[in-house]
Amino acid sequence: MRNRPDGPEEPDEPDRPDRPSLGRPDERWDPDVGDGKRLSSYDLPEEIGSAWDDPPVKDNPRRPDREGIGLTDDRQDHVLDGEPAKRGGGHRYGTGFPGKTEFPADWDDNTVVSNVVDVAKNPGDVPVYQNFNQRWRVHGVRDGVDITVIVRPDGKIWTAWPEPGGRGVVENPEE
Repeated sequence: MRNRPDGPEEPDEPDRPDRPSLGRPDERWDPDVGDGKRLSSYDLPEEIGSAWDDPPVKDNPRRPDREGIGLTDDRQDHVLDGEPAKRGGGHRYGTGFPGKTEFPADWDDNTVVSNVVDVAKNPGDVPVYQNFNQRWRVHGVRDGVDITVIVRPDGKIWTAWPEPGGRGVVENPEE
């Protein structure tokens, strides 16, 4: 069960059409391009849809424009390398920060970033607006990894992490 943004809990199987799995980004290479260009969520057909389009989120004035959602270099560094002095971020495999989860060992930086951006644009669950920090919390599963992404109303991805228990996700013990 997940909490809906407007109150009551809803079953894990929401009452909306199934969305096909997007797969791992490295499974979406376009062999006809020839320059190693990856297909991104920009290139996905609109019929896949996004939980951003589900009521009551789709008409929320604080909802970011999906096309404007992105991860800046400084926030990418935060997600991957972290800010040890602030105990924030640091979810690349092997960082070893106490109490943090790490993305799977077989996910390179490009795979992490591609999946984070894809979840931010195409979440599997209805996004939840967090009044305490005025940001959106979204979830999605990619290649067996449940990813949480925090998105500002302007579309800037603030942070992201893998939830414990996913395929290959490392949970570092607290100090």
